[in-house]
Amino acid sequence: MDIQQEIDDLNGYTTIDNVGQVPNTIKRTLNAEIAVRDKDTVMLGGFIKSNKSTSRSGVPWLMDIPVLGNLFSSRSDSKQRRGTDRADAAHGVEDAGTGREKTPFWKSGSCPAFPPPPPKVPPRNAS
Repeated sequence: MDIQQEIDDLNGYTTIDNVGQVPNTIKRTLNAEIAVRDKDTVMLGGFIKSNKSTSRSGVPWLMDIPVLGNLFSSRSDSKQRRGTDRADAAHGVEDAGTGREKTPFWKSGSCPAFPPPPPKVPPRNAS
């Protein structure tokens, strides 16, 4: 299963003459190839964004006095963390010859935790 995910974030503005303000964006992309059994659900963690900001306010000039300035000012810290999660269900296509799914996982057969399914047995003819 191939997975592609893309997130665009706004990162300020740029002023262009005769046009105005144009947004700046940051594009983040994720590409992955995973192997799962047919109809299994895969839970993936996605992008995480953390913001940290500090602000200081107070009485002008008095808040700038060393040591005593703390009596005339206040400080505010904030942290923000956002994340995305994704759940996908696999729907594989079976190879008519072997009854196995056409995924790199079954072709390699290298994962002992999920062995390939047994081959399909043709039905018996009633005689």
